[in-house]
This record gives sequence, structure tokens and C-alpha cells, in this order.
Amino acid sequence: MARWLTLLVLVAGLCLTCPAAGHAEGVLNLTVVVIADDLSVKPVPAAHFSVGTGPGGDERPVVTDLQGHASLPLPAGHYRIVSAKPVGYLAKTMTWEKTFDIRDGETIELQLTSSDAQVADSVPARQVDDAGLLYRRLKGGVVTVETDAGHGSGFIVAPNLIVTNSHVVEGSFLTRVRFSRGKKIPAMVLCQDKQRDVAFVGCDTSLFSDTCTLELAKPSAGEPLAVEGERVIAIGSPLNQDKIVTSGIVSKIERGAIISDVNINQGNSGGPLLNMAGEVIGITTFHDVPDSSGPGISGIIPISEVAPLMLEAQSKLKTALLPKGELLPDVPESPFPATSLDEAATKDLEFYHIDAPRSFKAFMLTPPVRESMSNAQIRELAKVKALREQKRGPKGVKGTVRLDQNRVWEQYVGKDAAVVMVFVQPLLKETSGSQWRRFMIGGPKKMRFRDDFFRMELWRGDKLIQPIQAHRIQQAVDESGFFSYAQDIAFAGMYFYDSSAFEPGAKLTLKVVRESDTEALSEHGISEKVQRQVWDDFAPYRAAAAMSAGAAP
Repeated sequence: MARWLTLLVLVAGLCLTCPAAGHAEGVLNLTVVVIADDLSVKPVPAAHFSVGTGPGGDERPVVTDLQGHASLPLPAGHYRIVSAKPVGYLAKTMTWEKTFDIRDGETIELQLTSSDAQVADSVPARQVDDAGLLYRRLKGGVVTVETDAGHGSGFIVAPNLIVTNSHVVEGSFLTRVRFSRGKKIPAMVLCQDKQRDVAFVGCDTSLFSDTCTLELAKPSAGEPLAVEGERVIAIGSPLNQDKIVTSGIVSKIERGAIISDVNINQGNSGGPLLNMAGEVIGITTFHDVPDSSGPGISGIIPISEVAPLMLEAQSKLKTALLPKGELLPDVPESPFPATSLDEAATKDLEFYHIDAPRSFKAFMLTPPVRESMSNAQIRELAKVKALREQKRGPKGVKGTVRLDQNRVWEQYVGKDAAVVMVFVQPLLKETSGSQWRRFMIGGPKKMRFRDDFFRMELWRGDKLIQPIQAHRIQQAVDESGFFSYAQDIAFAGMYFYDSSAFEPGAKLTLKVVRESDTEALSEHGISEKVQRQVWDDFAPYRAAAAMSAGAAP
């Protein structure tokens, strides 16, 4: 018997009878598992068998599910079970063929091991890891939590109830939950425990049928939540990605944390760490990254830390008035055409200035403008090189400076998103005390921010346009010089909108709320000229979308 593998197939046939003869039909229950060198038992999903009465008789297919099980009703008789497709494991393929009889009321148990199989030394065309199978089954229970302070991950623990990290929602005034592309709705923070770094968010999870509730691990008395070396997976939305799976092992158990080599990054915070039984054992929280090299390790809060706050969250959920479950706009699926961005990189374009409240500045960026400005420095340096080449005369080699050209992969890292970015930033101004001091004794200017951004609204006529993303970002300054110095920190606004809001024909108005007066809206009209410029910048995007849809642009 091969040492590397033992495959055990348990086939149990229940009582089979023929209805016409007054007998009850039986059921064939099939279980397929792999027993590896370490004696671990693994179910074999998608194992295809055929059960029939022999050559010329009826053949019935049997395919195992994710747990390696399958059921098939059969009357009493003589049968043959045969592999319809090879089973692959560790660079081997195995098939089986065996006959058995079922009599009325009899249970048949067949044990098929590696000694019963025909083994071939060929690698199967495709293999799916257990982590992938678990991901497919449970990804509907994982969400992206978006706030005006950033984004993280979360997971559904009960109807309308999502758990995440406290630091994901801390300091935010706007919360949204994204289930998948195009499925984003408003949400609200129910409660949070900053000490444990746990928070609960409420929203209407019943709006989407492809969601599921994740099971929290509840080990028996004396049984540990996890052990060193135990295989685990993490599901989350790190960086610019949406619901990805990474796998690893439990590296160490600390008193208040699980340490693992599973790969997590910014945005994974709040997502679940699951054991291979599909139970949540922790909340992915932090990443211990070295300063020089190496992938780092991940820290996970044990799921036991959730229990004290969950009762409070469930109580608040009963009386909470959850936000209306309306669909919110999402990032367009199609990226901005790369050829148009490459062309914009060669031009001198500037952002579009718009009116803003006193002590603030406001401007807008489109993808072509953003691409032009990101290449501005290298274009200027290229001019210096061109002068040097000109002085050489006909001698020497004349090279072309390469700009930051777009690549097909950039759409997968968020660089080609077809959105309009609106910025509202506080301005540094000299303090009145500094003005008096300089008038009396001189010295450098003392600069400070005069106000902070709180939120903004974009109106198209009398219709409020919902942003795709809304961020309140910290804007810090710590500069000193002979003529002035500034040490301060303030909040600025960065909102992303769909380009359709800028179609000419209706007046656009930007309304800004400052921290100094959150009840007042400062209204500022966007000129028709700027609106037209933004709309025209997206002409290549609309043309590409129309061509993709098979329509005229």
C-alpha cells in the first residue's frame, strides 16, 4: 500500500424495494475521503462516479458535494460503481471499479482504498485547495465596511448584524457596507469597544440573497480555540482588492491574540480568521511588518473577545432605526481607457478650480487631469534633458524620456477608476497674533489652519448625488523656515463621484459643511464651463463603454 496516500470510500446502501412489488426503494449514501500520511482525513468534493446494473443497463451519475457526500435512490439489485473521472491527489490519479449486490432491507458497506484503485503517475488538469472550497462557501458572509475615515472588512454574525474592528469605524460620521460590486448600502455603528478593538455595525442584510451568517467557534470546555500549526484562512478586502482569500497556519497563541503567518494587509482589518471547519476563530486586526524585508506576520483578536459586546449590540439592534436600505453608487466596473490616459500624460493639464468657503480651497480631478499632473515633474525634467541633447548637436544618442505609462494590470490596483474626485481642503493663514508681533518686533509668520472640513454634498438641480466614496482625511503640516512656520493638523474632504452627474443640462451645486458650524451649509455653484470640461474629459470612457455594449458612442 502506498505510504503517501490512503483513499477510503464508504458506500452505504439503505433498504431498497420495488414499489410495484410492495417494497420501499432504498438510498445509496456515498462518502469519499482521503487519508494522508499524517492520518488527517480530507473529504473529496466533486468526485464523479457512475452506478449502474452493468453493460447495456441504466447508468446513474453520482457527484460528491463539498463535504465529500452524495446520495442516490436505488431499487434492490446487482450494481457496479465506477469512477467517471479520476480523483487527483499529490501528483497521482486514482480510479475505482467494483460490483456489489443489494437485497431488500440490507445495508451494504463498501470500503475502497488505494489497494483497490488503479493509480496513475499523472497530474490532474486542475485541483482546488480546501481553502478555495471554504472561501466559495463562506465569502457571502464577508463584507467591506466603508467609512469617511477609510475602509476595512467585516463579517455577518446574525441578521442585520456585522462585526468589525473598532479602529475601522473610529472617528467616522458616515458608514456603508459593501456586500459585492454594485451592492452597497448605508449602515450605522451600533456599539464599539476600543479596548478590545471590536465594533458592531447594523444594516439590512436581507436585501441580498447571496449572503450568509458565519458561525463563531465555541470550543468545548477545556478545548483550545486554536492550536499552533492549525491551518487557517482569512477573507477580506485589503488595499484595492475585494474579498480575497489567503491561507496559513496558527504560529503562536498569546493571551489576547492569535499570531499567524496568514497574509493580511491594510483593509483586511475586521475580517474573519476561519479554521478549516468553517468556524470564525478570530478577527484579523494588525500586521507586524519588518522595516527592511520579509512578509511580516499577522495578529488576530480571538473571537472570544466579541462575546461581551455582542449582547449589547443585539439589544441595541432591537430598537435601532437602521438606515434605509437603498443601493448606493459603486466604482464603475470598466476602467478608463489606458490609451487616453497615456495621451493625457504628455499634456500639461491642471485641476479644475471651483468655489469654496472662506479659508478653504476646492478643486476637481478627472482621470486625464490626474494622469497629466502625476507626470508633470518628469515632463519638466525631460525638457532639461532635451536642452542638453540640443547642445550636443548631431553627435551622440538622443533618447526619449519614458513617462509613467498605463498597463493593463493597473485596473486591478485602483489606478484607472473612471471617477471624478472632488477635494475640499483648509488653507493655512497667518494668525492675528503673528501679524501684531511681526508689526511690533518682526519675525517669521505663524501659520495655522482656520477651520476643518466636515462633509460635502453635490446637488444636480434639486437632486442629491450620492458619492461613490467619501473620505475625511487628515492633513498635517510641520514646516519651519526663515519667513514662516506652521505646525497644525486639520481635516480635508476627498469625495469620488460617477461622471454621469456632470452631464450638461442641469446646474451643479457644491454644499460644504465645516466643523466650526455643522448645521450650516455653504453653497457654491459649479460653472457650466467646468462642468462641460469634466464631461468632455470622459468622452473616451463613454465611447469605450458604448463600443463594449455594441452601440454607437
